[in-house]
Amino acid sequence: KVVCDTQNRALYFSRSPIPYGGEISNRYIHIGAYAFRRDVLLRYSELQQSPLEKAEKLEQLRALENGIKISMLETGNSPLSINTAHDLEKAREMLAAKEAGK
Repeated sequence: KVVCDTQNRALYFSRSPIPYGGEISNRYIHIGAYAFRRDVLLRYSELQQSPLEKAEKLEQLRALENGIKISMLETGNSPLSINTAHDLEKAREMLAAKEAGK
């Protein structure tokens, strides 16, 4: 999940619903596709894991904690979430069914 500011930049990423206990309009499901300029990528690669990154196990938080802005784009697509072995098995079944339907 991701919460964005008024300029569609990421404020925070989490594996849990955020913010806690409420519905807001700038909370989204996150599809992770990133493009970085070379200089930003080189800087990022030299950074140590951050406390929030370690807590959430999300590398995007390392960028945010170090002042690297992440712009977000909204899409109408609904992503398939794969976070567990069970999710992976469901995805494999869906792909197999799609392949069989060709």
